Amino acid sequence: MMRHSPWLGLLMVVLYFGGITPAQEEVDLGAAALQSRRSLEEAKALYDEVEFARAIQVLDNLLAEFTAWSQGTLPEENEEVRLEGLKLRGLAYSNLGQTEAARADFAAVLRQRPGLKLDEKLLSPKIIDAFEQVRKEVTGLLVVTSDPPGAEVRMGGRTLGVTPLEPLRVAAGRYLLDVEKRGFASLREGIQIEPGQTAEREYALERDARSVSVITHPSGARVLVDDHEVGVTGGTPPAGYEVALREKGLDPAEVSAPLVVPFLSAGHHVIRVEKPCYTSLEADFEVTLEDSDLPLELEPVVLADSRSTLSLQSVPPGAQVSVDDRPVGRTPLEVRDLCGADVQVRMSLDHVGTWEARVALDPTRIQTVSGELKLTLASLGAVREVGVEDPEAEAWDSFLRNVLEAQQAYAGRVLAITTDAITPAHLELFRIIQAAGPRLPALGAELGRRLARETGADLFLVAIPASTTQARILLYGAHREAPDVIPMKGRSPAQVQELRSLLERESLRSMAWSGLLTVETAESDFPYVLRPWAGAPEGTSVLPGDRVRSVGGRPVVSRRELEAEFAGQRPGSRVEVSVKRGGAIVEAVVVTAQTPVFERPGGKDVLINKILADLERLRRMNTDQRLQNLAAMGVGLAYLTSGDPRNALSQGFEHCLLAPGPGISKGSVDYLKGVSLEALGRGRQKEAAAAFASAARQAEATLWRDDGPLVVPLAEARGGTSRR
Repeated sequence: MMRHSPWLGLLMVVLYFGGITPAQEEVDLGAAALQSRRSLEEAKALYDEVEFARAIQVLDNLLAEFTAWSQGTLPEENEEVRLEGLKLRGLAYSNLGQTEAARADFAAVLRQRPGLKLDEKLLSPKIIDAFEQVRKEVTGLLVVTSDPPGAEVRMGGRTLGVTPLEPLRVAAGRYLLDVEKRGFASLREGIQIEPGQTAEREYALERDARSVSVITHPSGARVLVDDHEVGVTGGTPPAGYEVALREKGLDPAEVSAPLVVPFLSAGHHVIRVEKPCYTSLEADFEVTLEDSDLPLELEPVVLADSRSTLSLQSVPPGAQVSVDDRPVGRTPLEVRDLCGADVQVRMSLDHVGTWEARVALDPTRIQTVSGELKLTLASLGAVREVGVEDPEAEAWDSFLRNVLEAQQAYAGRVLAITTDAITPAHLELFRIIQAAGPRLPALGAELGRRLARETGADLFLVAIPASTTQARILLYGAHREAPDVIPMKGRSPAQVQELRSLLERESLRSMAWSGLLTVETAESDFPYVLRPWAGAPEGTSVLPGDRVRSVGGRPVVSRRELEAEFAGQRPGSRVEVSVKRGGAIVEAVVVTAQTPVFERPGGKDVLINKILADLERLRRMNTDQRLQNLAAMGVGLAYLTSGDPRNALSQGFEHCLLAPGPGISKGSVDYLKGVSLEALGRGRQKEAAAAFASAARQAEATLWRDDGPLVVPLAEARGGTSRR
């Protein structure tokens, strides 16, 4: 039974009694704003019923809620309620003859809203006059003009308008007045607004920026000033430029019209001009304010012609290369005189795969482009009577096209064969599938080769519709006659994504693990360390007998949770762990190991044909001997999973020469050879027993992954000689 930490109860108490969470606070503030609005409406109703004293009582309670807020911090909605409440209370005081109290409320409102007007149709002239008198006592007028006009005016951080600023009512007081216009120096002045008085200010603005014009050879160049794009040159120079341009050795027909860059400040600037197929140019220039009404003309910018070179390599080499659909040779090679921002590069090699991408060009250097070739995946569509309209088949055609659309993560190239491009081999496959009925239709070796040759693909998807919502999806490959069968119920986006995920699943991948051999015991929920794995990197300080309590500060209570914490790490990472050693909690370090991971025989939705194509490609293209051997082991596993022990041996395990040692190693292969030989039956039992005996002698060999089940007890159970 899992034990809960005594801290859990304390945590629940803190969560229950500890302060308001941000979400709760937001809800509370919203509720408070709604209650304030309701109180204001209640006061208005009492005021309309001439219940002035009762209205004042409600408003006193309402306004008291806002006294704790410092100036400028009250939310806008609440501020509107507060000001409306003050105005209403002032009117109520006026109707009761409490003049001073009314004046205080009116003054508070007018300091915030100097231009506020009362409705003269609803209120007596006496109240209107009193309100206007208070306005004169707490506000004044401001008039601002500038030369030139059009300057923005701000006071106290609030924008008032642009010059000429007509008389504007503002609250009396001391302020900072800011006047700004692009291209001119900003002005700031302290200003006193006297009650009932008009403050007038007139400013002569001083220019502090100037326009700059630039022409380029050739036209159509992108211009940046101080790293900010300001435009692209174009057009032709106006009359009067021709003589000067010819004196500089430039053809006016290839020179742009002036590009005007406005409002550059006086002083140092940097201009950059660039255009594809030309060398970019960068230069300094100074802006002065003499004759600042006229643009400063820079010297014409002349760009030198430039071309790019790509050094193309592929993994493996020998791939046929095309650039923008133009064949250029086989890798490795250099392609010169490329022009433009980017090009489409495609590399392909029979039986290995394709790589295709857009490559950005850089004329300043020879760029090395290396492509890892990947397989080609094709949709042959839904089985149909060719030449007969079949909406059901067309719907499944569309489904398969949707599956293929985003397959670049797996496939170097994807093909959707349409009904008007069905090849003879394609048509023959349809006939075989139709003749098979409910049986599994086999793809003959010769037909497989013809399909690969005619379509240029390595793997083929075919749909066999059962209805508008159900179908069998078949995946054929070049290494096996039987297809993988994927039943589909529906053509929803979720089903599309499910099939994509199956096709993108790696057949042989690597991942990090702790490098700790652990078990779970009945004595504790925490994993018990038998020992660090012999193949793990150096640096791990966990000892045999430790109980791992947490990884990276997160508690773990099982082997599954322990390995899940390490699965997302990079191999070789140093991870802090907390262990119980004896009676003490000790901080230790685990340096993550790396393990290959195979698809498990009998695993859900294992696509044998895809695995075989993937791993045979790895064997052809990789120079790393361990990876080649692991790929061979995976090939054997795939054949063994599909019930073909003969090919598992001849195409897989007999080509796998892993060395003895811990984890996936010779012992793993010996055990799997034994299973294959045993499945072949009569005449191979002695060979099977010898393979199991060899596996039983290799103490730390594992299956499926380096932290998988140990081979020894499995081999002994199959009849291998016991080491004990």
